Amino acid sequence: MDANSAMYMGINHLHSTLRWVILVLLVLLLIRAFAGRNQGRAFLPEDRKMTLWLTIATHLQLLIGLFQYFVGNWGVKLFDNMSMGEVMKNKMARFFAVEHFVGMLTVVVLITVASAFSKKEMADQAKWSKLFSIYLLCFLLILALVPWPFREVGIGRAWLPGM
Repeated sequence: MDANSAMYMGINHLHSTLRWVILVLLVLLLIRAFAGRNQGRAFLPEDRKMTLWLTIATHLQLLIGLFQYFVGNWGVKLFDNMSMGEVMKNKMARFFAVEHFVGMLTVVVLITVASAFSKKEMADQAKWSKLFSIYLLCFLLILALVPWPFREVGIGRAWLPGM
């Protein structure tokens, strides 16, 4: 294995590992938002910090994903060998070149919006309600758009990198 493929494999492992960090943070924030909304809990500085960590992890994931999209074999390079019509007819190519890319960009935008809401001066109940809705939508989008090992587009991929 040459240095470039070892580096790309390392970046791919980082991308796969970071998804778990994001999912765990989202689950924790979903629980906190649900409790905050339903129990009238105040939005605390630690809630803001968790939102910040989620935003940082998501933006880092975006940068890694963009690198993979433009350098790896499952992004722009697909269009070198296939027309847009051919990419759209091929499940695997369509998933990575279009669905995963566009869907995850949407998640990044929504998490950035959630971060902005967390800074806004508004009633805690309203803040928790908005954040819960955004976090739930992001969580569901991520679950739908990750190439999990049990999905056709994820066959051969591990649950955790290196396994």
